[in-house]
Amino acid sequence: MKGLLRSSLVLALVMLALAGCSGKKESAGSVSSEYADTLRVCLEGEPSTLFPHESAPDPNITVERQIFNLLLYRTNDMRQEFIGEIAESWEQINDLTMRFHLRDDVYFSNGEKCTAEDVKFSLELGNTNSHVHYVNQLERVDVIDPLTVDVVTKQPNPVLLYHISMVRGGSIMPKKYYESVGGMDGFARAPIGTGPYVLESWKSGQSITLKARTDYKQLGDATPGATPTIIFTFNTDMSSRTLEIETGNTDVILIPDTRDLDRLAGLGFKVETSPSYQMTSVALNVQNVPDEKIRQAMAYAIDYDAVTDVVFGKKYAKVATGIVPEIMKSGYVENWNVKYDPEKAKQLVKESGHPNGITLQALVSNASERVQMAEILQNQWRQVGINVNVTTGADATIKDNFYRGTFEVFPDMNQWSHGDVCRPLHFWRYFPAFGIPEPDATKINELYDLGYETLDPVERLKVYDQMQQLILKYWAFFPICTKAWCYVTSPKVEGFFPTPMVNPMFMMVKVKK
Repeated sequence: MKGLLRSSLVLALVMLALAGCSGKKESAGSVSSEYADTLRVCLEGEPSTLFPHESAPDPNITVERQIFNLLLYRTNDMRQEFIGEIAESWEQINDLTMRFHLRDDVYFSNGEKCTAEDVKFSLELGNTNSHVHYVNQLERVDVIDPLTVDVVTKQPNPVLLYHISMVRGGSIMPKKYYESVGGMDGFARAPIGTGPYVLESWKSGQSITLKARTDYKQLGDATPGATPTIIFTFNTDMSSRTLEIETGNTDVILIPDTRDLDRLAGLGFKVETSPSYQMTSVALNVQNVPDEKIRQAMAYAIDYDAVTDVVFGKKYAKVATGIVPEIMKSGYVENWNVKYDPEKAKQLVKESGHPNGITLQALVSNASERVQMAEILQNQWRQVGINVNVTTGADATIKDNFYRGTFEVFPDMNQWSHGDVCRPLHFWRYFPAFGIPEPDATKINELYDLGYETLDPVERLKVYDQMQQLILKYWAFFPICTKAWCYVTSPKVEGFFPTPMVNPMFMMVKVKK
């Protein structure tokens, strides 16, 4: 685990996009005269904080990624290999201990050197925060010397590297400065990290402005050509964000409306895509839809290709072949081969306890893509004798009903927060959403916990395969497609690299005048 094999191409891209930092003075914040001094990025909302551990919304994470470095990160391809940022190398000492060897040239933007004490402080702080994925999972963090730190977990933890490769749990903060500004509240509005940019201003409701560090140097000898200023603006409406880039008011938009992508590409804008952790699916509650033949009929009534094409377009989504996204190599199994078969669906309805059809209720978030998908599914189910009434509402309200299991049908689109299979499978472990009866409900919980603590990747895959087979047994979850993560940039933008983590680095991005 000390160094992971990488192709030269992947390593080159990663070094360009995700490199570390140094205290040496370089002209990182300047670009040649052919490039603009400012990069403008339109976010899907205003960050609620710039304290990394509280950063569930994507806009928070996108801004923070420019300010903070992580111990390690993952490549932006299907391999999802770990690469070091602040960590130079790492190794598994025993079942509970991961040792990190830190780079000797990493400095915070206030000039203080980043050491093992800062890493210990940041990880231990994350271990007490309920928003961080490894909360309460660390036994302790030991400083071995100024550049070596041991992370000791309470149980064997194969997910640790995934958790600390996230901005939310892996951002390294300066201990002395954090304490000097009064802790989280003071730090959230005046954060400093070891990343390539520093916060210059935050105008609530308008913009956040970052300035490139002049002392930031990437791995090796090359100097990043950081655009001196990044201005983040906020717009919650997809159509309005599209208008922002069409009218030249911004250079990059995140989370565009998929329906606009082909048109924008035709106008000369660049559509950047990356594999993602997103899964578009339908969930059923077994207790509230107890007739198994009805549940089976609903699966066969779905035209998976048509839904994928109409909602996202075939260039930007792929029909699912498993109940977790294919990019999640730690637990992906090709276990979903149900095909569109309306005649079989009609026959199943006739054989069910509702031969004349049935009416069900669907809960759907009021986001446009989700509503469009629900309407298509509603029509396809109607063709086989299953009427589904659709109720829309705010995402938080709808998902609260899902978590409590107070629903019958739940079409949804989930973007999982990191690349390990424990994220999508946690639905079955922690929530009564699917109404799976005993003893299988308990067995699913036990398999989840066993997989979470199994270090051997082959054995872990076997455990999670068994868990998924139990889930599939009840016809309570139908994967439809996985969507690529999409970004749109102006034709003048160079050096942008998409990422499945929804938080691209802008260190190498430049804008031609």
